Amino acid sequence: MKTKDKFSKLLLVLSMLLLLSFPSFAQNLVAITSCQIVEDGQVEVAYQLAVEVPSDDGQIYLFALQPYEDHIGQRTDHLRAAAMGDGRFLIPLNKGKGDSLLFAHFVLAVKQGGQFTEVSDPMYLTNPEAAAAYREPVPAAASKKGLLIHTGQLADVKALGTKQAIVNIPISQLMSKTRSATSTSYQYHGKTYYLNIGGIDRVIEDLTRQGIRVTVTILNPWEPGMPELYRSGVTEMGDVYYYGFNAATPEGAETVEAIATFLGERYSGRGRGRVANWIIGNEIDAPRWDFFGDMDMGSYLKEYERSFRIFYNAIKSSSACARVDIPLGYAWNMVNPAQPHSNYPVRDLLTAWNAQTWQGGNIDWGVAYHPYPAVMTEPEFWNDGIYAIQHPNAKVVNFNNLNVLTDFMQAATMRDRSGQVRHLLLSEAGFNSQSPTRGEVELQQAAAFAYAYYIAESNPFVDGFLLNRQVDNRQEQGDSFSFGLWKNDTGAESFEAPTEKKMIWQVFRDIDTDQSLQATEFAKPVIGIGRWADVIPGFSRAE
Repeated sequence: MKTKDKFSKLLLVLSMLLLLSFPSFAQNLVAITSCQIVEDGQVEVAYQLAVEVPSDDGQIYLFALQPYEDHIGQRTDHLRAAAMGDGRFLIPLNKGKGDSLLFAHFVLAVKQGGQFTEVSDPMYLTNPEAAAAYREPVPAAASKKGLLIHTGQLADVKALGTKQAIVNIPISQLMSKTRSATSTSYQYHGKTYYLNIGGIDRVIEDLTRQGIRVTVTILNPWEPGMPELYRSGVTEMGDVYYYGFNAATPEGAETVEAIATFLGERYSGRGRGRVANWIIGNEIDAPRWDFFGDMDMGSYLKEYERSFRIFYNAIKSSSACARVDIPLGYAWNMVNPAQPHSNYPVRDLLTAWNAQTWQGGNIDWGVAYHPYPAVMTEPEFWNDGIYAIQHPNAKVVNFNNLNVLTDFMQAATMRDRSGQVRHLLLSEAGFNSQSPTRGEVELQQAAAFAYAYYIAESNPFVDGFLLNRQVDNRQEQGDSFSFGLWKNDTGAESFEAPTEKKMIWQVFRDIDTDQSLQATEFAKPVIGIGRWADVIPGFSRAE
């Protein structure tokens, strides 16, 4: 019996040594069960051993990986060590200091043959909000009615009775390496950054004073003077609109940290206005809108997660209740076989992203969704039945079958840390008023908005519907898209120079008032319905 026991132990040791010799199998011998900020600004990393782990010295070691690091490699600078066995490590967070652990992810290792070998998957902090000084809840919006605003038309925003507004912040317009007469300097880890923030301050402060709930989308267009913002090997490309934020290099990660920390602190609600929702990038399912290079979906999401975690932790550690969202287009179950990396099906991407963030430390990310008509040049989304069917395998999810998305997000596996359905914002969708095949279709545009708004209003899992846009944009008009409430002077110097209101302007103004049904009565024969309640589940207005 004793010989058999010795043989069993020897076999176990040999098995562990064999596993440890292959990096892909070296992890999961120890499970990090929690990674969170606890009392007195300490980070607690708790862990359990799945099996007996052989080591040189009977110790287990804690390492902190930077956002750009995937493995400890040859590093020896562990943070803590303890005798082998289940346990926990406590270490100061040091938020705001040069050795801060706010953006780190943590991994456990043992010494094997004189080398440190990882024995766990890495995990990020799951509750950065515990470090926030500003803890006020996000105020409830007076309605779901929102708009991508023209920053020069704030009086019109007020006249429209807008309850939610979205503001785009392109980093190329925000940040520079040189001082200007209007820039604000910002120190981060001993480096000085210059930010042209005056116009953004004015807009966010004004919207906040009006009681309008603010959403900001952070975008990364090409800026030749800041190559650190882009993944190594990526160059400017004519068919790429925005690029993914590079956090895969030390300089890139530090620059993203500086941007995220500055914005998160400035608009947390302490004097400069408040941003309730932050959207990181644009349509990550279509990489030409958030480009890291040509790669499979798993590799893409890994790169996106590096920067998303930085933004999430920076924002939530400043304003505990702020929301941080991933942006998605409408291609629910579509892929181009000839270019498989030109888009990733949204359903598959959401499933993979959810699994990936659970593995790396589950956080309360939300979804910013773009439910345009399937044929974006035509406003009548109710005719999208070929694409937007009432089925989980639909090619497109838009207003015609929005419940496919909200049903999917209600699954137990998709919910947030507290078991709630994740925050969902319809952050961008518009309806064309100038069809390339039929000409002017302002009536249909206005009807489409009325129908879409009532669908969003009646769905309890939708937090807001932000219409694209206040004024037609010359660049979008070049692609046959005229989404605005106002027509645009295409000969003006500005890309958005409002000239006259369209029919949709008044519908937008009245849609969430006691004049709503009267203002939308015209739309019923356009759509081909008798009552809104006949086609919209949960419609609660008395017709």
